[in-house]
Amino acid sequence: MKTFTLLLILLSLSTFLSAQNTADTIRDYSIQIKGTDVPVKGFEIRKPETAFDLALNISYLHHVSEDRREKCLVLPVVTIDNKPVFEAQLKQLSMNDVKDYKFEAGILPRALFGASGQYGHLEIKKGRRLELPVIKE
Repeated sequence: MKTFTLLLILLSLSTFLSAQNTADTIRDYSIQIKGTDVPVKGFEIRKPETAFDLALNISYLHHVSEDRREKCLVLPVVTIDNKPVFEAQLKQLSMNDVKDYKFEAGILPRALFGASGQYGHLEIKKGRRLELPVIKE
């Protein structure tokens, strides 16, 4: 009986020791979130001349609608023709070269882009817009 109890104790002890897990930390390898130098306070929406101006306007609207607490605007994740771009490239793209754009916020951008997706996703398509003729009376 003593041998059986001893074997049972050794078996349960070995099971207990081998079943212990180490705590794994979750690391976020997503794009670093970098705010702009544009303060939220005093920002006014204006007609965009570059894609950067467009992104700032959308960022401000998203900031106000989400009631965020940051002091400076944070740009959404921006893709031009399905390629991620950054602030410098946005400043070089004129609105005359933007054919279409779409902004999306919520769960999908967060799932696709990680922590930086919480500020939304601005998708820009390059090309010329089809201008409708202006009819003057």
